[in-house]
Amino acid sequence: MSNDSKKENKGPEDLISKLSGDLEPCEPLKHPLKRMAPWVIIASLYVALVAFFGIGVRPDIWDMLIHNHRFQLDIGLATMIYLSSGFVLGWVNLPDMRQQPWVVAIPVVFLVLFIGNILFRLFTENLANPNYDMICFPHSVYLTVIPLGYLIFLIRKGCPACHKKSALFATIAISAIGWIGLRFTSPIDHMVHIFFVQFLPFIALGILLGILSAKLFRW
Repeated sequence: MSNDSKKENKGPEDLISKLSGDLEPCEPLKHPLKRMAPWVIIASLYVALVAFFGIGVRPDIWDMLIHNHRFQLDIGLATMIYLSSGFVLGWVNLPDMRQQPWVVAIPVVFLVLFIGNILFRLFTENLANPNYDMICFPHSVYLTVIPLGYLIFLIRKGCPACHKKSALFATIAISAIGWIGLRFTSPIDHMVHIFFVQFLPFIALGILLGILSAKLFRW
């Protein structure tokens, strides 16, 4: 075999060696549940600490949690939205979603039930003489700024590919946990206040994250 043919045979091996010589072994991403569990735990603890020791919970919180069925339904649905969308973020920022695209249906179902519950109450409850407390606007920032920052860091660390879906479910998760915090701290239960004042900051957050999704949630 000639020297030229030997050089040609060595060509691909040399190219591979040059391209991969400086590479180091990479640790595969953890299972989505394990990857998102730290955020769910830390966000829950943070919101609880801010609500109880920072802002202060509403004076009738325990009575509302034990005896008020509407409040229980609100908090229950919002909690399921927060947990399911938080964990689903571990799937949606992967290109193939681990071949499990059905997981996105879980938070969507709870979100539809939640919106249906709110709309039903808007059409059936007495909306006269609404009460407003604009302090909910800064409180929504206090409750969500740290969970949002940590969530963006965690998603970017996972090399996200689907930034639009990541922004959508991040908005849902942050809005749910922030809304729970507002319901625990604000004593106003009028539906006009709940729907407009307590939801408005999170609608603005969703629009902002959607606009910045390519920069915030893309590797």
